[in-house]
Amino acid sequence: MRVALAVDHPVIDELLILQALLEKDIDATVLYDPRSVTDGHDVIINRLLDRLNRLRLAQYAGVYGLNVFHPYSVEDFCRRKPLVKQVLVQSGVSTAPYVISRHLLRVSDGEVKGILLQEVARTIEDEIGLPVVIKPTEASRGKDILLIKSLDDLKFYKDRIGHPVTPDTPSVLYPNMTSPDGMLIEKYLPHALDLRVLVQKIDDGIKYLGTLARVAEDEERVAKNTALGSIPVGLDDVPEYIKQMAINSVRAMMAGIERVYQPSRSLLIGVDIIPSTEDVEARQEVYSGASRLVDYKRGRIEDAKTELQRILKGRLSSHKRNLLAVSQDEEFLRSVRYFDEVFGEFKSLPAYQSLQKVIQQYLLGATSYVGELNPRVDFGTNTRNLSIPRLHYMIVDTALLSV
Repeated sequence: MRVALAVDHPVIDELLILQALLEKDIDATVLYDPRSVTDGHDVIINRLLDRLNRLRLAQYAGVYGLNVFHPYSVEDFCRRKPLVKQVLVQSGVSTAPYVISRHLLRVSDGEVKGILLQEVARTIEDEIGLPVVIKPTEASRGKDILLIKSLDDLKFYKDRIGHPVTPDTPSVLYPNMTSPDGMLIEKYLPHALDLRVLVQKIDDGIKYLGTLARVAEDEERVAKNTALGSIPVGLDDVPEYIKQMAINSVRAMMAGIERVYQPSRSLLIGVDIIPSTEDVEARQEVYSGASRLVDYKRGRIEDAKTELQRILKGRLSSHKRNLLAVSQDEEFLRSVRYFDEVFGEFKSLPAYQSLQKVIQQYLLGATSYVGELNPRVDFGTNTRNLSIPRLHYMIVDTALLSV
């Protein structure tokens, strides 16, 4: 069997997948250009970070009739947040109340020409009420998410009229590639953390794999991505309703996809779940537990991550971007082992183990809602070390079963 690993900005995740392929004696090659797809591959593991290129590669693979993990149908479906939410609602899966609104700012020739303040305010008040979160309809990774507590938060942008669009103008507020269909406005659900739940589908079977909690440092952090500062916590177990909610989300996704596309044999999807509670003390207890881990994350973990990235960048350069050579480079392997040791220390901290228990208790009193579905799971640091140690092997096994 010939397997291609498609990458553009390789990080430890892709090197781990490549190592898993080599350990299984799979004939593996690396693709850097989505246009270089040929019919000589039995399956392509699509790890391109750029979403448009990831979609483009899936389309090219379809022209050759190749198996790609994940196929265009899944990538296209998951990126369309309004479509995902509509399918979840139709399938009876709880998700935050939402509405799609026209963009707040009217932009022409790179300049803000007007503001639809009254229309957007009326939409919010009539449909879901304040407070709300405004999100792009297609972007990801916690970017350009705005918490709107009062209409004054929207009036703030009146000052932009007559001025050029600048980098500090949230792109969610005007038409662009990440939010072409308007603004996704959701009811704000107070929550101290979110959950990334991994679910695997093979043929008709869908099963739960594991959960990573992402804990914010304080109440003002809306996006809980670890890249934005949240504390990662692996959960050895979660309430059964969380597992079932994630499984039902993937089942709903497949039902929605199969109305338009051919079904996919195997998938590995990250289901983002928001466990919300109005209990301020319960949220504060989680924040308090996370605060005792901030120094370790900002210090030891970030230092080890920076060093790993430095070595990876250097090895990629010295090996002329030959990922096969890098994956077997002793300096790189040594840095990965050290990185894993740092996470091992993190897991052994009494404060970490205490926070796990606090989160378990928090989940028992929370009401949970599905947020998004993610077909390209980042796993090489937090998820692998804290929740699912052999996830890179699972990705390879799941991809091979797509053939």
